[in-house]
Amino acid sequence: AIRSRMLSAARAIVSATAANPYHVSLKPTDFHWGSNGIAAQYGMDLLIANAIAPNPAFANSARDDLHYLLGRNTFSLSWVTQVGEHSVLHPHHRPSGSGEQPGPWPGLLSGGPNAGRNDPVLAALPSNLPPEKYYADQTTSFASNEIAINWQATLVFLLAGQLH
Repeated sequence: AIRSRMLSAARAIVSATAANPYHVSLKPTDFHWGSNGIAAQYGMDLLIANAIAPNPAFANSARDDLHYLLGRNTFSLSWVTQVGEHSVLHPHHRPSGSGEQPGPWPGLLSGGPNAGRNDPVLAALPSNLPPEKYYADQTTSFASNEIAINWQATLVFLLAGQLH
């Protein structure tokens, strides 16, 4: 039953990915606190489903989620610090903001767009933006630029899954 539900969920994720112009599994309702972690989680789920029942659509959609995280998004921004030509520069991460090194710590996945507008920086953005546009690369935007260990874990799983 678990395998069947996992494969059914993976097929739904593949459909959502195909329907998105950026080929990411995120739906408009997924753009809340930690939306990039959700994208990485979808990618991880697809890789697990692919291990259960190999399907190129699962692997390709997982790769699409990784592409989104690395810059194929509305901002053309790599949500992973110091990865790519245009990446997050000002995460809400105390060690990165300490001034002890140039730029943020490398390899950190930022939280990403948050239509909930849960901090003053996002609240100041126009209220008529699409959900995927509520992001600010500012240290004070904790609701869109926070660093959390659970998002890092799913990113690592997604990256490791690309090696197979």
